[in-house]
Amino acid sequence: MSTDIKTIPASDLDAVVAVQQQSYPQELWEDAAIFREKQRVFPKGALGWYQDGVLQAYLFVHPWRKNETAPLFTENMSLPEHPDCLYIHDLAIAPGARGKGAARALVTAAFALAEENGLEHFSLVAVQNSESFWSKFGFTPYKSLTYSGVPATHMVK
Repeated sequence: MSTDIKTIPASDLDAVVAVQQQSYPQELWEDAAIFREKQRVFPKGALGWYQDGVLQAYLFVHPWRKNETAPLFTENMSLPEHPDCLYIHDLAIAPGARGKGAARALVTAAFALAEENGLEHFSLVAVQNSESFWSKFGFTPYKSLTYSGVPATHMVK
């Protein structure tokens, strides 16, 4: 069984949507057009974890402002003029791939990408009570909020 992290091609966006729908409540589902937009604004921030050539997990990141949350469902996204962090927009792992190191590998790849782009800070919105997961990577709560009707925590590192 081989695993690989690579930039997600447009041809795998349907697989991204399928993994998302296995991982998140329906209120947070974004369609393939939204993921395509995320790819457009920061192509190297669309990272996939592949097992035997099949997408099993993904991570979408992009430059952003540390104390601001990036909106969901944005079809005409633009990056801020002076970003100060790498924003982890979405991490999802298919149920069959959980516990195999996909999340750690993807987050580690995001940290390397931030370094390549001169970004020292990180920001994300934790949903589904995932704050303890993100705290293992050094994230701390910034503020509580509601994200698309779902309780969430804006976290920074």
